[in-house]
Amino acid sequence: MASETLRNFLQLNGYAMERVSRGHKMVEVFGPKGPTKGECMREIVPEFYEKHASLIMACGDDVTDETMFTALPYCHADSLLSVKVGNGKSHAKYRVQNPTELRRLLKILHYTIATRTSSSA
Repeated sequence: MASETLRNFLQLNGYAMERVSRGHKMVEVFGPKGPTKGECMREIVPEFYEKHASLIMACGDDVTDETMFTALPYCHADSLLSVKVGNGKSHAKYRVQNPTELRRLLKILHYTIATRTSSSA
């Protein structure tokens, strides 16, 4: 019922329904010309990477994150990781089962990068 009400509201206000993405317990509504997460990644990542050559990691647990995962290969940066948190189809290169596993992965990456940085100094 709430979903139908939201759909009617959006259509009455001129939102193209292809700009509405339903996720886990949420709905993401893009403005008529608003960017997706993927479009933002394509614009921001190359500029950031050029100034701060580093590891760039995109993590997400929802269908709304998929545009971000599919955009990463086009961002022209060498060190990119995409991680899907949880189940479901995904374009992410890697997957962890839950936020606890993601935190564990982040700690490992932080330790590895910190160790390499201090040993090369």
